[in-house]
Amino acid sequence: MAHTVLYRFGGYPPEEFREYSFGEVITTKTCVDEQVIAYCQRSAHLANQAMQKHNLEQYEVSIEDKDGEALISFRIQFRRSPNFYNRTIKNLVEPELCQLRHNLADALLKLQSLTISEELQDRLSTPTRLRIRLQLCNKQPKRLFKTTSEPTLPGVLIPWADPVKNEYNQLLFTAFVPPDSSTTDY
Repeated sequence: MAHTVLYRFGGYPPEEFREYSFGEVITTKTCVDEQVIAYCQRSAHLANQAMQKHNLEQYEVSIEDKDGEALISFRIQFRRSPNFYNRTIKNLVEPELCQLRHNLADALLKLQSLTISEELQDRLSTPTRLRIRLQLCNKQPKRLFKTTSEPTLPGVLIPWADPVKNEYNQLLFTAFVPPDSSTTDY
C-alpha cells in the first residue's frame, strides 16, 4: 500500500517505479529508491511482528508536507472477531485465502483509481514525504526510526474500499482526503 500511495500522491517521477503483480489480479508500482525500499521493508517487518502477536490495530500511510501536516492519508484498521485469538491466517482454508487476496487486490485497485481535487494535487506537487505509522492494540504508537508529531486527522475518515471480512478479522479501509476549499461550507 505504501508504494501505491507514494506512486499516486508522492510526487516521484514514474521512472522511479517498476511494475509488481499483486495477487495476479492487478499490477501495482513499487519504488526503486533504496531509501524508500528500506523504509517500507522496515514498516512491513514491524507490522508483521505486531500481527503475529495479535497486536496490530492500525496501519497508516500518509503523504505529509514540510511542516508534517498530512495532505492525504490512508488507514487500514484491524478489527478482531470473537474467533480471532489463537488463530492465524494459516487456519483459513484455501478458498478463504483466495477471497482475502482478491479483496485486498480490489482495495488496492480502488486506491489506484482514487481521484482528488486540483487544489490537493497542487499541494502534493510541493516537496512532501512519505510517513508510515503503526498503532498497536496496547495504544502505544510505533513510530518508525524517530519520534514525530502526529498529524491531526478527523475522527471519522471516509471509506476508500469495502471492508474485508473473514471468520477471524475485519479490515476497514479509510482515508483522509481534504475537500476542495471552494466546496467547503463554513
